[in-house]
Amino acid sequence: MSATQPERPVRPTGARVPAGPGRSPALTTGVRTAGLRLAALTVCQAALMVGLGLLITGPAHSIWPLSVEDEVNEGFEHLRTGPLTDMSFVASEAGNTLTIIVITVMVCLGLVVLPRLPRWRQAVFLAVGVSLQSLVFLIITICVDRDRPDVDRLDASPPTASYTSGHTGAATALYAGLAVLALLPGGRSRRRKVLAGLLLLIPLLVGLARLYRGMHHPTDVLGGMLNGALSLLVAGRALLAEGTSPAPVPSNAMEIAQEAAAERAERIAGRTVVVVNPTVTDEEQRETLRLVLEQHGRHAAEFVETTADDPGGGQAAAAVREGASLVVVCGGDGTIRAAADRLAGT
Repeated sequence: MSATQPERPVRPTGARVPAGPGRSPALTTGVRTAGLRLAALTVCQAALMVGLGLLITGPAHSIWPLSVEDEVNEGFEHLRTGPLTDMSFVASEAGNTLTIIVITVMVCLGLVVLPRLPRWRQAVFLAVGVSLQSLVFLIITICVDRDRPDVDRLDASPPTASYTSGHTGAATALYAGLAVLALLPGGRSRRRKVLAGLLLLIPLLVGLARLYRGMHHPTDVLGGMLNGALSLLVAGRALLAEGTSPAPVPSNAMEIAQEAAAERAERIAGRTVVVVNPTVTDEEQRETLRLVLEQHGRHAAEFVETTADDPGGGQAAAAVREGASLVVVCGGDGTIRAAADRLAGT
């Protein structure tokens, strides 16, 4: 019996075949784009923060409310008591450089080592966000010279200028970054929302502590919060945007993936069924997963959506009954648990 091979898609000139299974152009070409985007946005962030600093210390210095910042610092000085001073020390230490480094390293290692599937993207997002804040902070202190408040300071003055508050900026980048990770799709339970809210309170407490201890002007603290928030925004835009890849999937990615799979692997027998929760899995995520499956010889995967009445268990069981050799589940914790319960032992 003769068999005809389907005509292979034509790869554009200069396109390279991926080096190994699973390395589709749709999954690898975004790294360079993400790096360029990160660099460009970082330059814009640094320019904005430096510009605001020069404005605060220059033309706008005598304009309200900047003109009453000294009175605010003196007001905090008059509020000092023994218990409040002790509490402010604890809050201030939450934004200390060593504290930030230790927590960042521990969380990033935990994201990579503890889950069954390492969460590299989330770990890189947090590390880049915290590091980016520090980099821009150093640029700011070099370009903007501002004296610290003329009050009795409770901490030794570091060599950096008063603008911006490094403690507040670092705390914003770390704890708000953790809040973002807690609220990523698939983890928006009530407990995670409460946790995210508590995490967001920490930078506010750090900022108040730095004012109370006479280390910064109010605009220094606000500038630190802005710097930390912008760092997370830049890191998230470069590393977490568009769901699964830092760059849009190439228009010809499916054709190239199919050709590469045909060259390296024979078609794997059996149906492939993907159970997806449509509320947390968008079309781009499905397309990227389809590319991965194609790279491993799993062609024509069938996507089955969960429903409110059946969060995934029924779809997974039906796939096994109908002879599927591979069942892939995409969704939140509830979807994964429901499908895993029905797939156990198969």
